[in-house]
Amino acid sequence: MKSLILGFFYVFGFSWLLCETCIMAGNGSWGPFWLFWAGFAVLFSTVGCWPMSDKAITTVGNVFLLIISVALLAISLASFSNGFAVGFLKLIGSILLLGFTFLSFVTAKREAAHSH
Repeated sequence: MKSLILGFFYVFGFSWLLCETCIMAGNGSWGPFWLFWAGFAVLFSTVGCWPMSDKAITTVGNVFLLIISVALLAISLASFSNGFAVGFLKLIGSILLLGFTFLSFVTAKREAAHSH
């Protein structure tokens, strides 16, 4: 996650997923909220505590970004019941985030091929 743009989208997706799970918890569905915090704990204990190479940290970050993107895509598809405009905007945002997820996988492979 050396790229500032990809890091921004990672934080953006993580924050958006936190907001969505908090709204779900406020509506009485606590499962996604606790699942989010379990994933948060696993991610940051893995990246922060284990001695890992830069390539491994980038791979773990990209995998978690893929999980976040797919979760936001599922949430955006389910939000069409709240109205077409809300669902459509969330769908566009989640598709863009999924596109940047695939971009992060492509750039990570290219950086690994050109490393010295």
